[in-house]
Amino acid sequence: MYIAPCDSAPTPAPPPPGKANYLPVENVVINEVLTHTDPPFEDAIELQNLSDNPVDIGNWWISNSESSLKKYRIPANTTLTARGVMAFYEGQFNPAPGAEHSFALNSAHGDKVILSEADGFGKLTGYRAIIEFGAAQNGVSLGRVKTSIGDQFVTLARLTFGVDNPSSVAAFRK
Repeated sequence: MYIAPCDSAPTPAPPPPGKANYLPVENVVINEVLTHTDPPFEDAIELQNLSDNPVDIGNWWISNSESSLKKYRIPANTTLTARGVMAFYEGQFNPAPGAEHSFALNSAHGDKVILSEADGFGKLTGYRAIIEFGAAQNGVSLGRVKTSIGDQFVTLARLTFGVDNPSSVAAFRK
């Protein structure tokens, strides 16, 4: 039997039963999260572009719920520079705590962050990046570390975004 060579990347394995069916975003990852804060800090989610080209992430969605992927819509015309990072702060993704499209990250029990690719109209394409993490200490961020078994989310020695000693939440975001 002859099997023709394949020129494209291998197809990802199907999700296990009970898990959502999606394709992985290849060029943008959730790089770091800060989930347990007190002012002048606030929760934050950092995205990183792994490619050598800019990526337009405008109209993509960030959520913490697989059953409600459209919680925070990244503003149109938002571009991640080549190999660049961008942080989104709780004031953006949780502007009205308790409202349907606002969300907060659960630092006491752990949570997940889901980045969903969308077209220019905000319609989901089926590509996602998902990270899950456990509880976190106050002011301690969790970040992506490459290991021999793939990317793992671990406690980081220090924050890599925001300002280290801010005088206010607004100063932290700079």
